[in-house]
Amino acid sequence: MSRGERRRPSLLDVSPEKAVIWLLFAGVVYGLRSFFSTIFLTYMMTYVAVRVVNALTHPRPDGETSWTRKPVVVTAYAAALVLTYMTTQALVPRTIDQGKWLLAQFSTLDPEKIREDLLAKTLGRWEFSRYKDSDRYTKELQEFIRDKYNSLTFQEAVQMAREIRRVFEEESSEKAGLRILEKLRRSGEFDELYRQHLRTHWAEKELLAAPDLQKRLTEEYDASFRLINGDETYQKEKDQPSYGEKRRQVNLARMTTQLFTTGQHRDTAETEISMKRGHEVFVALTDKAKEEAFQGFYRTEVPKRFRGFHYSYDKFRILESVTNEADFRLKLKDESSDEKIVAEKFQRWMEVRLSKEHPLSNLLGDTSQLLRSSLPHITRWLTAIINSALDFGLNALLSLALSFMIVWEIPKLTRALGSVKGTRSEAILEEIAPEIERLGTVVGVAFVAQFVIAVINAVLAFLALWFLGFHSPVFLSLFVLMCCLVPYVGVLIAALPILLVALQEGGVQLGFQTALSLFVIHELEAWIWSPRILGEFLRMSPLTIILILFVAEPLFGLWGLLLGVPVAVFLINDVFLKPLPIEEDADGSSKNTGIGG
Repeated sequence: MSRGERRRPSLLDVSPEKAVIWLLFAGVVYGLRSFFSTIFLTYMMTYVAVRVVNALTHPRPDGETSWTRKPVVVTAYAAALVLTYMTTQALVPRTIDQGKWLLAQFSTLDPEKIREDLLAKTLGRWEFSRYKDSDRYTKELQEFIRDKYNSLTFQEAVQMAREIRRVFEEESSEKAGLRILEKLRRSGEFDELYRQHLRTHWAEKELLAAPDLQKRLTEEYDASFRLINGDETYQKEKDQPSYGEKRRQVNLARMTTQLFTTGQHRDTAETEISMKRGHEVFVALTDKAKEEAFQGFYRTEVPKRFRGFHYSYDKFRILESVTNEADFRLKLKDESSDEKIVAEKFQRWMEVRLSKEHPLSNLLGDTSQLLRSSLPHITRWLTAIINSALDFGLNALLSLALSFMIVWEIPKLTRALGSVKGTRSEAILEEIAPEIERLGTVVGVAFVAQFVIAVINAVLAFLALWFLGFHSPVFLSLFVLMCCLVPYVGVLIAALPILLVALQEGGVQLGFQTALSLFVIHELEAWIWSPRILGEFLRMSPLTIILILFVAEPLFGLWGLLLGVPVAVFLINDVFLKPLPIEEDADGSSKNTGIGG
């Protein structure tokens, strides 16, 4: 190389020793992949605890620790444990209850109705504003009153209300029964229930319907008894009632086995068993749980199945409380025939009709199919969140205990690391430790900062959802908290299930208000929280962040979403854009040593 000439850096200029060290490290990381969640939680707790303890004890430059360090460590972890316990006691029961209610709401979600309402409140309302000034309005309003809006008498309304309750109970029992039936099939318990059903309901009927088969089974039993016990004993026993009953039971058992083997009446058995078990589950529900499920059923199913029943859910509850014709007319009848209310119902009906006739309705396609295909994924997310709450709590307690032991023993660990000098482990430590320390610092700073942003977003989401009247603001705001651990797009990830809940609970108006609230929260994060809290750390465009997440999620799943951005920042700043070290030649000139030089 000529004097003063720079050596061209090479990405592959790595010594064999370094390659072996990093391959060994990668193997250790891969071997511990099953414990990554515990390791990561322990690291984050330790990262925060060390900084809190150092801030309170002010360690000396020579590495010696103050006598106050251990009391501060104990106090800090005790405070964390008490705070965690109080938060868990306050939030977890309510979160689980609201999560279960939310899952029940999703089970009654009707994507077609959501699409219909959305189009009616937009295209339909726009078209109706023009339609109302046309000559058709008065004529078709009268036709609507005559053909579609028939006022119900007291007896008709009460009878239909009872029918609605009956249909709800039957369908709820059926759905619960089908879930139980699937569990029984997977566990193998259904076969025994099926045998019992055949023995109780079908074996005797089948024997009576087949006299030849019954005669053959009887003869086979008698012959077997003679062979085993002798003819003399048979002659004594054959006319005894106990002998006849025992033979009958054996014949029924053989008939049951035959029916079971051929699978006869299995469909009937599945239906009866599932309905019975489902009814037992439904009856065991609390009145509050039943009424919450019924409210969702009423809003989605009654408008489709009971066209002539025009009462709202609140009016339905009033209808169930009336006892006579006079009470009915006082509370419901006059209102139901009010001209203004009829006109409002005609407007809602016509908005739906006009939206379906609009050309844009066809251009939008069947968006309800998109919603329907997304529901299983959303339901799995919510179910996983509820089911993993206990697992996460136990994992967090284990991580807290490990973190406490690490922080407590940090002075000893530091001295132990110093003892590796002069050993073969020194090369490994000098190579890996600085890089891991920088990576840990980057991930720690980024994750803590993003957690603060997520907490702010969750608080704002809770206030917005509570103000808008959501039934489950605690669960949904915690869902926002977890989603917002993903930088920039967390609010967008949480938005879909929340908007579906909004459309289910309050229709298009609540959906629009919720979308506007989440949009404001997202913009506050993008333009205020992230720049001020993360500062110069994430100097990346939103497009770059989205591309990183798009690549990291398929490769590493949830951890790719959580850690993809900070790890990418480390790789960019500390690996690819890190300046190469400069060494002096013997003649005094400088040269680039390259990555492995």
